Amino acid sequence: MYRVVIIDVEPIIVEGISKGVPWADYGCEVTATACSGLEGLEIIRKLRPDIIFTDISMPGMDGLSMIAALRVEFPEMMIAILTGYRDFDYAQKAIRLGVNRFLLKPSNMDEIKEALQFMADTLNKRKEQENALKTQNTAEVPGSPAAEPEGAVEQETGGNEDSSEHNAGSFIVKTALKYMEGNYTQKITLAEVAEKTYVSQWQLSKLLNGHTGESFSELLNHIRIEKAKKLLKMFGIWEIADKYPAEISGGQKQRTAVARALMNDPLLILADEPTGNLDSRSSEAVIEAFLAAQRNLDATIFMVTHDSFSASYCDRVIVMKDGKIYKELIRTGDRRTFLDELLTELKIINGGDGDEDE
Repeated sequence: MYRVVIIDVEPIIVEGISKGVPWADYGCEVTATACSGLEGLEIIRKLRPDIIFTDISMPGMDGLSMIAALRVEFPEMMIAILTGYRDFDYAQKAIRLGVNRFLLKPSNMDEIKEALQFMADTLNKRKEQENALKTQNTAEVPGSPAAEPEGAVEQETGGNEDSSEHNAGSFIVKTALKYMEGNYTQKITLAEVAEKTYVSQWQLSKLLNGHTGESFSELLNHIRIEKAKKLLKMFGIWEIADKYPAEISGGQKQRTAVARALMNDPLLILADEPTGNLDSRSSEAVIEAFLAAQRNLDATIFMVTHDSFSASYCDRVIVMKDGKIYKELIRTGDRRTFLDELLTELKIINGGDGDEDE
């Protein structure tokens, strides 16, 4: 009897499939059920079933990541998906990972039975091929006509499984790299990333090395170095990367300090005269970096400046005079209009001489 595990967040679906399908007619039996992805993954690793019916939209676990992990660990396991996702791209990814049947909810019992029949037949053929191969190996005359065609079929089927396993491995590596790129500023470990991709540390280490040729620590260091290179180029200080502080100018030191502050993707940036001693090009690079941090990280920038040009990029400006708050300006239109508004207000404050004190 083939062992079946059913995983779905809706208990009524688990019960309906468990009781509504004549499993014995297909040479199968339900050995376990689960209502969460993490519980299901634990059961699968313990029982090693032949067939799985699973949802892919489960709290605490990405369904595609779970399938990729299972495909790497158990390349011959038959997997059928029951899901409410109707996104074609999602279905394509699932199929590339080696899913055998993709069923959309609500699925009727005939669709479930057809999927079960297909998977059971595939397992039966696989057994026949294995038995034929054993017979061929023990036959007195190797390479008999009766054995050769079945051997050819077995080879073709194995190739498809290898492709699914490779795609699953690629998916896990991409997921791991994405997590590393998003958390490279933290002290992340191989164990942490393995947990996020639902595979063992040994498996993840093997996959990373096999797909990239680098170890986990090498990849993490490479990600950090690439981030530093990007900032060096953004602020025009690439040419001083190998120089000591005493060998660079004051403006270059200023740009380096700003680049260093942005290295860890901060959520709050406190900037005291960040464009001071910088030329216009470098000032624009600093402001653009701040804006990028705001867009990509939803960061908050608190800046003290005498530069009206830099202040015009802000959403809110508090003008100070003689150590006291003089006026608050809120940007409601484009930056150029706000800059004109700032300059006009500063002229009024300073009696028309144009000196700025923000």
